[in-house]
Amino acid sequence: MSKLTQIEKALSAIDQATFQRLCDSYLYKRGYEHINTLGLVIGAEKTAKGTPDTLTTRSDGNYDFAEYSTDQNRLAAKFAGDLASCFDEKTSGIPVTQIHEIVLCHNARMTPEDEYNLSEQCRGQGVLLSVYGPGTIAHDLYQKYPGLAQEFLGVEVDTRQILTAADFIAAYNKRSFATPLDTVFKFREEELKKVREALEDKGLALISGRAGVGKTRFALECCDIYLGSRVAKSI
Repeated sequence: MSKLTQIEKALSAIDQATFQRLCDSYLYKRGYEHINTLGLVIGAEKTAKGTPDTLTTRSDGNYDFAEYSTDQNRLAAKFAGDLASCFDEKTSGIPVTQIHEIVLCHNARMTPEDEYNLSEQCRGQGVLLSVYGPGTIAHDLYQKYPGLAQEFLGVEVDTRQILTAADFIAAYNKRSFATPLDTVFKFREEELKKVREALEDKGLALISGRAGVGKTRFALECCDIYLGSRVAKSI
């Protein structure tokens, strides 16, 4: 069985509370920050009544809503009701004019007609709609976010030897005697400059020192600065 099939199978069997946790983390990875989870009990793996399931505050002062469902039989009808509740200001507490986008995440099958009808329901309110089903979620977990596949579905996609900086820091900080890496970095400007210049000129820099002096934290800062400089040059 392929890893992608394993992820799809695990998604189809997931419970609603775990699915909502997974989707919150998934959307956060996709850039939906400032997440306010309304559909879950804080500190417990239990769902709670809330509209929407998750609220995201945008930098422009508007909002993105997210609704999740593991309903395998009446998915379209369930989401249609969710959208109606989202557009009811008395229920959501937010004017429709301030809703930028509604995201629907599910683990079932949705027909093109169902997706079209839901899109029309949002279009009539001037709100964007994004739908993430098991196909999209499974491919993203396999290709982009293997850590989520392991944490929420128990599917080990890779050997965890190559990680994003955020995942590396999270894994490193779990060690009992490790010094946390998510700290504010100060000073050492001269060393940072030398490493950046070495990377730009030679494409390689060697960081050495005795144990405990902060080589790992320094390396992360160097990578962050170098990546920032490369992005700035490409703009």
